[in-house]
Amino acid sequence: MAKIKTIMLKILFFVFFSTVPLFSQTIFLADNQAPINLLQSGELYIDHGGVESFETLYNSSKFLKTSEEFINLGYAFKSVAWLRFTINNDSNETQKRYITVDNTMLDTIELYKPSEDGNYTKELSGVFQRERFDNILHFNFPVELKPSESQSYYLKVTSTTSALFFKSYLYNERDFYKEEISRQLFYTLFIGAMGILILYNFSLFLFSRDKTYLYYVFYMIASLGQHQTYTSMGLYMWPNDMIKYVIEYESHLGIYYMTIFALAMILFTRSFLETYRYKKIDLFLKIMIVLNIVISLLNTNENSLLDIAMYEEYLLLIALLVIGIYLYYKKNTQAKYYIIGWGIMLSGVIGILLQCLGIYSVQYHSFYYIFEVTILFEATLFSIVLASRLKTLSVKLLQKEREYSSELESTVKERTKELHVALETENILKKELHHRVKNNMQFIISLFKLRLYPFMSDDINRVIKEVTYKIKGMARAHDMLYSQKSLNTIDTNEYFTQLINELKNGYETEHIRFDIKVETELYSDRLIYCGLIVNEVIINALKYAFDDGQNGVINLNLYKNKDETILELSDNGVGLKENHKQSFGLLMVNTLVTEQLKGTIEFDTKNGTTIKIKI
Repeated sequence: MAKIKTIMLKILFFVFFSTVPLFSQTIFLADNQAPINLLQSGELYIDHGGVESFETLYNSSKFLKTSEEFINLGYAFKSVAWLRFTINNDSNETQKRYITVDNTMLDTIELYKPSEDGNYTKELSGVFQRERFDNILHFNFPVELKPSESQSYYLKVTSTTSALFFKSYLYNERDFYKEEISRQLFYTLFIGAMGILILYNFSLFLFSRDKTYLYYVFYMIASLGQHQTYTSMGLYMWPNDMIKYVIEYESHLGIYYMTIFALAMILFTRSFLETYRYKKIDLFLKIMIVLNIVISLLNTNENSLLDIAMYEEYLLLIALLVIGIYLYYKKNTQAKYYIIGWGIMLSGVIGILLQCLGIYSVQYHSFYYIFEVTILFEATLFSIVLASRLKTLSVKLLQKEREYSSELESTVKERTKELHVALETENILKKELHHRVKNNMQFIISLFKLRLYPFMSDDINRVIKEVTYKIKGMARAHDMLYSQKSLNTIDTNEYFTQLINELKNGYETEHIRFDIKVETELYSDRLIYCGLIVNEVIINALKYAFDDGQNGVINLNLYKNKDETILELSDNGVGLKENHKQSFGLLMVNTLVTEQLKGTIEFDTKNGTTIKIKI
């Protein structure tokens, strides 16, 4: 009887191997072969009920050819994606390849591959199948094919705790490690940049003792913690014998990470926008604090509230943006920056949400690292804005000192002496701060250029160039402040000259003449904002004001008119179009003029473009 079963089993597998090529697509291997998309080169079957097994599908006609580059089923916890493909090695050498799945949050991935005895063996990968960490983020299965060998494979992908979306590729060894190193390099640069901003804001907290900086530090740490979890980069911190326990432990901590993230956002919003002045808004934020804590406390391993916490977090983000818009309407001076920073970050978060819901795969259709880029942009913007709070805090501190001194006349001399010491210490700290800020800005530029070099396109290169010049403009001011004795003034003519020379090196300006006329000086705090404005306006003129090869003139005039300081920028180009006035760059210029410089701005587009800023 056992012998008969053995014979029948061999017949069954013979039939299987003879029929699989009729259904599956064949991939032919070659040396130095480009990565192959297995979805487009194989056949796909979606088991929406999760009831099928390998035995019922191994020679099934349910598999269909697909032209899709990726799969995105959203939160389809009962669905299973099956992929069938055949690899043919028609060369004279053994070929090694890597079958990869790019989503590092998938629970379980199974590969069914032929074994030497004619049966099929199952290999496992995925979050909950990791017994150790081999420094590879991609879930992968190495396979080898002997000369003239053809093998058919089945890939089963499922996830009960995260969205089911992925790309699957067949890589040669060189391209596999190239792609892996490229991804890890970007994540490392992102972590490094966020780490710099965390240390920078924490140093501002230690210097000012303003809790706003501390809340923002908590928010960035929570963002970074969530990133380490879903990219698996956090596994680098643990020895291999603890990886299994760390993954199992972290699988229950997702909701608590989200709670810390939400609480940090709320606390930062209350402090940054000073919502204590708006009772109803502040009451709403306090209720959200309690709600997040209650959700985390009611969560259990048997009754997970992770999905509720996730949707609550997305709604909270939208609510915070609406609060920012409302407070901007109420003339809150910080609300405009809050709207810009939170809006950019929210666009990335909503993109990830749409992808997780299976509506739109933003990472595959647009930009894979959209979450990291938007988070880093928002963190950089807020760090710059928060730094400007030091001036306000210093003013408030001096005011309190004066009030206190007037009430205690007997201690005026002693307090004055202490104040002098404090001011000397402050000058030293500010000088060191300027130096560190300049170095950090240069470091961030270098990190971004290094990471984005392999992915450069015209659009990315243009955006990176413009951001680089903005950062360099601010860094140059900090460098000049550090290199001189006075911390309040910079040689204004020299600063604008160096700023424009930097732009001339990055753009084609042989046909453009720059006329700089500086008749007055600006304090350092105003000069930095004016540098950002000049940088933005001149880049805009170089891009849009002149046709190719057209000779042109760009003028920069800074002068006094009674009690006003006038910054006038003009060109003899085609004139500023109406839709450009609503661009992000000119919105930033308008915000800097009205909110930071407390001035007004006028546009004249009759003969070219003239922008007059009265401070």
